[in-house]
Amino acid sequence: MGLIISADAAEEHGVITSYRCGGAHIDSTGVSPSRTPRFVIPVVVPLEVRLDSDQNPISVDVRLYSGAGMAGSFFMWPEELPGGTVTVDKFEPAPSSSFQYLPPALPGEYSLVIRATWEGPIDVFYAVSFIIE
Repeated sequence: MGLIISADAAEEHGVITSYRCGGAHIDSTGVSPSRTPRFVIPVVVPLEVRLDSDQNPISVDVRLYSGAGMAGSFFMWPEELPGGTVTVDKFEPAPSSSFQYLPPALPGEYSLVIRATWEGPIDVFYAVSFIIE
């Protein structure tokens, strides 16, 4: 169940940082998004988000954080974890396997954390770091 984010001909794969599928729970995968992102997008260009799934999720929640390397873990958002951070933006698109998100942010490094839920229950946290210039 991958996630691909693209913008202006650049593409990045999100990492899965926490997931639940039926009775299986992986609270922390040990993988985090890059602290030195190479995914660069121009300011005011929307991100195209695609979930690699045959089914549409029943809910999607998107949160933007200032700084690279932020991720959800143990089924908590970065602001709920020890030493938490503040969200720059929150977005809840209509449940779909693809949607656009325009980060309302100035140039700098950011992390995008996405929680997608499918029937089953299947619950997945994804994260990706990027630079707006």
